[in-house]
Amino acid sequence: PDKTGAGHDWMFMCPGDPGWREHLRFWIADKYARDYHINGMQIDQIAAAQAETCWRTDHGHRGHGHWPRSLSSLVESVRTSARKYNPNFVLWLEGVSDVLTARADWSVWVHGSLPVVYHYTLPEHRLAFLTHASADQSDKAFLMAALWTTLCGARPRDGEDARRLRQAVADALFGARFLDTVGLGKLPEKVQATVHRSEDFGALLVTVVDHRETKTAYELKVRADLCPAKVPCAWWYAQSRGGVGRSVRCELRGEHFVTQVPAPEDPTRARFGIMVLAARPLQRLELDAPAEVAPGDSFAITASCNGKPVPGAEVWVGDDCRTMDASGKLTYQLADSDPVGPYILRARREGFISGRRILEVKARQIAAR
Repeated sequence: PDKTGAGHDWMFMCPGDPGWREHLRFWIADKYARDYHINGMQIDQIAAAQAETCWRTDHGHRGHGHWPRSLSSLVESVRTSARKYNPNFVLWLEGVSDVLTARADWSVWVHGSLPVVYHYTLPEHRLAFLTHASADQSDKAFLMAALWTTLCGARPRDGEDARRLRQAVADALFGARFLDTVGLGKLPEKVQATVHRSEDFGALLVTVVDHRETKTAYELKVRADLCPAKVPCAWWYAQSRGGVGRSVRCELRGEHFVTQVPAPEDPTRARFGIMVLAARPLQRLELDAPAEVAPGDSFAITASCNGKPVPGAEVWVGDDCRTMDASGKLTYQLADSDPVGPYILRARREGFISGRRILEVKARQIAAR
């Protein structure tokens, strides 16, 4: 056992034991994912604690350097097994490891001061921050296009605004390569920004956090050769506009594209912003469906963009994937045995920002006699 500062005893189980790995795989995949329809799980400590030495050689390993290899086998088997029951199952880890994070969906950054170095080196690895841990964690997460998690009801500052802001450009931002501050021109004091290059959407995105007490307009410069679009336009997504982009001036000056970040419409909601440079505006799918349904109901789902139907979009109702017809519609039938609770509706089609909304499935009310 290992004594912690809180006085708890922690038993570090040896991951080289196949019985222990199977125990975790069974409970996460066969019980929670299959039987309880859980769509995600965190394995705690696995990438945050240091490797231990196990001197026993009678339970699956011969030497003492097996720890990372055994944990890799564990993470891979859990994720593979869980996705047999739910293709959208998400597995994340406490802590960050180049070996383990590559086999999970994302990792929670819990210590150290150089997450930017890790993310720049391995941009394909998704990171998350515990935003209750310190005052600036949500700022770091926003700048790096990282996920954020909350504990005990905590919420990041301006978190709901930032969530809507990022969803407006989600597929382009989260699929982009993180370039940190490469190519950025000089910014006003107390304004931070990072660059993200999206090949799929032909866009350059700049995430901005403005710490100034008085927020005024300023120029944003970024090196022209970093932008996939040779002659881009620019759109400013302001926190106060609920994720709606506003067209702003963009011109080429020497080696830089120069755009104008406008003065905020609401200075109390102007901490976060995203500048997008692309040949055309990013288009987001909008989903229309009933707010509430009951098990056994049949209902219509439509996908559109700027008021026009989008045929052929893939739509997920929870973990069930269907395809919209030529008119951009889908009729979905819930089974009587489907569980109640919130379902995530998602629509995706190449070239569009995915649409999301919540569908509440509630028990059918029986009228009293």
